[in-house]
Amino acid sequence: MNNKLVLFFVLSLFGSFVLADLPTFNVEACSSPILWNTTASTNSTAFYLADCSGPALQQTVVNACYDNTYLHLHFYCLDNNIYSPYTQCNDHLYNDDVVEVFIAPDLPNDDPIHNYIELELSPNGILFAADVTNPDLTCNGITDDNYPCSYFTYSAQRYDDEGYWTG
Repeated sequence: MNNKLVLFFVLSLFGSFVLADLPTFNVEACSSPILWNTTASTNSTAFYLADCSGPALQQTVVNACYDNTYLHLHFYCLDNNIYSPYTQCNDHLYNDDVVEVFIAPDLPNDDPIHNYIELELSPNGILFAADVTNPDLTCNGITDDNYPCSYFTYSAQRYDDEGYWTG
């Protein structure tokens, strides 16, 4: 069995998708101390529009690494119109500005992924966290069980005047 962890990143997702269609990358061990934006963490590739018509005009850079205790994620999101009205843990953040992360094991034989952890972070530092089951890979019959946000350490910082936010 391959023990790799696969991450899928989606930004401000609109419409349906199949998890297998999303870009993925494997995560490396963290350096000590963690130095983001260096070769000591895994960097994402360029993000594309949900309709696959081209790269997003306002790109986001995601860094990830792991240690013996945590999976660490960090992102820098260009956004010249930051908006998210949500204030409560596990609100439906995906309706507005958000970074979404889908975490799943790398299955043998490229088997389809039906279960994954979904994490979403808004520019206001609000988290959505759930264990998701997608039985037919079309989002029909999809179910999720929310995690308490207290299970996670997270934050976001807005820089509206400079046109970006980080988390």
